[in-house]
Amino acid sequence: MITPLILQRHDQALTLDGARTFRIRRSGALTVRKSAVWLTVDGEAKDRVLQAGERLSLRRGHRLVIEPWFREEAAQLLWQPAPALCPGINAPAAPACGHSVRYPRAPA
Repeated sequence: MITPLILQRHDQALTLDGARTFRIRRSGALTVRKSAVWLTVDGEAKDRVLQAGERLSLRRGHRLVIEPWFREEAAQLLWQPAPALCPGINAPAAPACGHSVRYPRAPA
């Protein structure tokens, strides 16, 4: 069994050179800074491919698997948790907090 990496309550820079499992402890945004990633969110029917500069907002409780799209190139990511003073962050969109991306549904 693989223990998931827990995305914390502070900004985290991540480098991926292989597949990793993540668990979201606090809603926030994951941004691809370099290369591209293949991302699977538990409970979603479709996988996603995110390119450098693209961002995905995630809710607390999500579990996901991320791996570099290009095997020969490590991907660099930035995890940014939502501001604590943003009560609407669990809504489908929270533009006042800088989160305009629609959230995927959390697993049941």
